[in-house]
Parts: sequence; structure tokens; C-alpha cells
Amino acid sequence: MAEIVTLNPLAAVPALNVKSDTLLGSMCSKKLEKWKPWDDEPLPTEVTRAALDALERDLAVMLAPIKPTDLAAHIESLRAHYGEWGDLEINLAKRVNADWLVDFEGYPAGLFVEACRRWRNSAAKNPPTAGQLKAIVEGDLKRLKHVGWQTEKARRALARKPGVA
Repeated sequence: MAEIVTLNPLAAVPALNVKSDTLLGSMCSKKLEKWKPWDDEPLPTEVTRAALDALERDLAVMLAPIKPTDLAAHIESLRAHYGEWGDLEINLAKRVNADWLVDFEGYPAGLFVEACRRWRNSAAKNPPTAGQLKAIVEGDLKRLKHVGWQTEKARRALARKPGVA
């Protein structure tokens, strides 16, 4: 079972430099996401080896598993944004944290952080449930896995083209 960590909810929370919406919004990823290699569709001109290298680095950051301490910090940060979570008795708060740590163990850090950011910036007036955040994370995860799969296909297509950068 994951470690239970109690942090100051107002403490600085580690942030990532790459956001899934930025990553999925890059011209290379947009073109890759829609590219149909099975139809012998030509590779989009925006897809170069350098663009694929950058995309793969960003994917690796976004898909790295979240550390229990970072997960706990983001949970505490969410609590700080929604007052009704702040009134939990200490033992109950520890059990809630433990549940979330189990629920999100092994999930991608970047996607969890992004889901929290989206929730905070949404019109929602209540804190999210684990299931609501999982739905956001899993939607992005599906898209990122697709882009990763397309990246592999694009590398093979580029390898077959002599003289392509």
C-alpha cells in the first residue's frame, strides 16, 4: 500500500513544465493524431525526426508515474481550494488520503496534475471525486497513447524515406 503523507495544504506543490493540452496541441501531435498510416496516407510535413524526438520527450514526462508524495500534495492542494474538505478530522483525512493514493497509484503524474488544474479552472463548485479525476486522466491517457503509437508508426515511415530530417 502507498505511504500516507500529510502535508501543509498551502505548501508549494511541484509543477510540471509540460501540459497535456499543450502537448496535444502541438502541430506535430495534431497531425499525428489524425494521420492514417493504414491507408498509405503520406506522413504530414510537420512530422520530422526532431519533432518526434521532442514529442517523445514530452510524452515520457507526461506518462511518468506519480510519486505518492506528489499525489498527496496535489490532493491537499485540491482540498485547500474547496472549503468543505478542510473540515475533516485528522484520522478521517488520513484515510481519505490513503484511498486516493491507492486509487491513483501508478497513474501518470503529468496527467493527474493536469486533471487537477482543469478541475480548479472549471465551473465546478465542489471538489472532485477520484472517479471524476480518473475520467479526465483516462481520456487524456487514451489520446497520449494513441499519439505514442502514431509516433512509432511515423518513425518507421520516416526510416523508409531517404534524406528526411
